[in-house]
Amino acid sequence: MKKLTFAMTMVLAVLLASCSKKQGSCLIPDNAVVVMRLDMTKLLESTGMKGDDTSLKKEVEKFIKDSGMEKEAREKLLEIVDDPTSSGIDFTEPMFAYGAPTELRGGFEGGIVGCIASKGDLVDAIEKLSNEADDISLEESDGVQYVMLDRRIALIFNGDWFYIGPVESDVDDTIEQLLDRADGNGNIEDNEAFRQMCERKGLMQWGFFGSGIEGMPQVEEAARNLPDGCEF
Repeated sequence: MKKLTFAMTMVLAVLLASCSKKQGSCLIPDNAVVVMRLDMTKLLESTGMKGDDTSLKKEVEKFIKDSGMEKEAREKLLEIVDDPTSSGIDFTEPMFAYGAPTELRGGFEGGIVGCIASKGDLVDAIEKLSNEADDISLEESDGVQYVMLDRRIALIFNGDWFYIGPVESDVDDTIEQLLDRADGNGNIEDNEAFRQMCERKGLMQWGFFGSGIEGMPQVEEAARNLPDGCEF
């Protein structure tokens, strides 16, 4: 009986662990106007990076070998090409790209989000590849690590998820916003239309959300000018 109880406990622990993994969708704001979901496994297979046809993979490997990069960076890139998840990013889980209105000057925010397979592997990849770019360095804030890819674009990640996209004037503000969404505040995961989109099969799905469009400042202004009794 003790052995059976232990086995059941272990099975339950594995099931809970597999269900607890957060998709990058927890970072998508609830007022998103458009969301693209991409099946990365199918994408790698369809582009010749994985599966029966590896023609593109061979071309990429040849390019890296002839690139003149330092050995350490070259070997890391070849490792990632052979097994993309060795980058630390989980290519067995979907990735999402989204666009949403912001309150700041009626602007628009967008980003690419997904799952982390191994934070340590991603840190290792960044450190090895950063030797090829003098202006890239790994920073940390509020338990989250990030790399500024240029003046306004950052890769931000923790042990569960990553975000690639624009940042506010202070990167800490963007990190605070992402952590808040990841905690379940103001993300799109409770949107029924979004859930239905994620259940669809295929390489890619697009979702256009009226709830997000309705909240755009331009649309709100136009709605105020509609005749009485009319609404979008």
